[in-house]
Amino acid sequence: MQQHRPHNSPLDRSHAEEVSKKNGRTASAVRQEWQEDQKLSRFFGKLLSEVCFLGAERAEFRMTGDTVLGTIVKDGRSIKNLTVKPLWIPLMKRWLTRRENPVGISPSKYDYGTPCAVKIGDSIVSFFFQHSKNLSGAETLSLSRCVAQSTDTYAEQVLGRAPSRVQLDRMGSHERGTIFVCTTPGIEYFRKVAPVLGVTGAGYLGDFSEHGVREVLEEVSSQSLSIVSIAANDVTDAILTLRKSGISLDTIGFLGCVNTAHLQKVCRGCAKKVSVDPAIMAHVPEYLAALSLERYQVGRGCDDCGHTGYQGDLMVFSVAVASPLLTKWYRSEGSLSELVKALLAHGVRSLFEEGYRRALEGETTLEAVVAVTKSVPLVYLEYWKNEGKSRTVSSQEIMVSSPPVESPDVPFRFHSQKKGEEGDSAPLFAKTAKSAPTRDRPMVLVVEDDEDQRSILELVLRGANYDVVQAANGAEALKAVQSGSPDIIISDLMMPVMDGGQMVAHLKMTPATSQVPILMLTMVADEEREYALLNLGADDYCEKTIQRKVLLKRVENLLKRAQATHPQ
Repeated sequence: MQQHRPHNSPLDRSHAEEVSKKNGRTASAVRQEWQEDQKLSRFFGKLLSEVCFLGAERAEFRMTGDTVLGTIVKDGRSIKNLTVKPLWIPLMKRWLTRRENPVGISPSKYDYGTPCAVKIGDSIVSFFFQHSKNLSGAETLSLSRCVAQSTDTYAEQVLGRAPSRVQLDRMGSHERGTIFVCTTPGIEYFRKVAPVLGVTGAGYLGDFSEHGVREVLEEVSSQSLSIVSIAANDVTDAILTLRKSGISLDTIGFLGCVNTAHLQKVCRGCAKKVSVDPAIMAHVPEYLAALSLERYQVGRGCDDCGHTGYQGDLMVFSVAVASPLLTKWYRSEGSLSELVKALLAHGVRSLFEEGYRRALEGETTLEAVVAVTKSVPLVYLEYWKNEGKSRTVSSQEIMVSSPPVESPDVPFRFHSQKKGEEGDSAPLFAKTAKSAPTRDRPMVLVVEDDEDQRSILELVLRGANYDVVQAANGAEALKAVQSGSPDIIISDLMMPVMDGGQMVAHLKMTPATSQVPILMLTMVADEEREYALLNLGADDYCEKTIQRKVLLKRVENLLKRAQATHPQ
């Protein structure tokens, strides 16, 4: 049974409705909208960082008459207020709608609103947003359930072991340039663009069919990282369209083309290994059909998945990144078969092949893959038939990471690497946590405003062969962490300047410190307090009156768990 997104999703509109309004946009109109998008990107970056840092429940904006009041709510009360321009409400709604990303979200969770994902620095913040209007005309826009993850963790959820991770990383690591995203008419239009906006942190400029977009593309690409949608069924179609337009890759800082698709994810609760339907296998080309589907699973239907067999979505990407081979083909008016050869040499695979790989791993079904991607484009089939001599592709070629890609010869003006950027072989969203220097003894950071308590804890820990660093509050602790990452943090909850909760929220949303285990100390322990502390992101908690040997055992266990989960 086909699983559909809720009918009231903000993206349930046709390509014609979205793009027809833009066909007449002048260059100045495109430029103005781009500037608005950039302002909103900075605004939401600060807002979502603040919400995560404070551990707040939500941020909401209420528009009454000519006034819009923004509020950050924590524990049911307003802790911060701000005002925004009334005209921003529709712009904010548009900005958020374009970043809808339901990957991993079960349909029931749409009750919380529209799921979104936004890249902020080296983190991905996931959240839900809702927009409503009452009978009096007052509008409310709310952002709730904000969760910050390291980009590496988020990439694992979105891409799994996808070969496209390296190529996406190369494009998203740039501060300037243009990324093209393949789109098709219908409600999938922005569903294809949104994930790329989310994982790269780029802004959306518009559709390549707009004259205004093409006029400002060179200017915008020289200043920032932008995404341009292009009507194409595959990255090969997109690149051919670009070449036919006569546009120079050099002048627009071309970084690559991306094609995306949402696939339904097999419900783990009722998944069982089955044989593949022969009618479905008819869609699979010969060079893939010989691969063994040993882990192929299909959901049989249960209460958790609404008896559909599927629960949530996953993403597949086909990515063609800028390369010397691609640039050479583009400039030499090469043939289509030569283009495919250049792309395959850099690990590019069609969406069908990417979906087939996920089916091999038991994450989706071939029925879902065929429903969305149909089959392998003819240009790839022709290549395997002529150049590949009809050989069978090995499972390693589909399952493992793509072959090493050669470093580009920087054929365009705006290709630049950020300071400290890793090479092309770095994984998508490479871990940012710095490796701690080798130590003879583990280092513990003790955060406590009571000087006597700090001294007692230091004595106990040093007696157990730990090195100890002290801080009197959360703010001092953050400075101490910057000076040298501790192996574990023991912190009081209630402190002046910055309390333990705020400190935990900041550390856990920062990739470089998100994996440092934190043990919270509290005067009173109960179920509600335990939940609140763990919800903040703490790894464990205990009462201040706990026995010395129990405290040390909890510290030891946290260090062992951290080492097992994230070995150096």
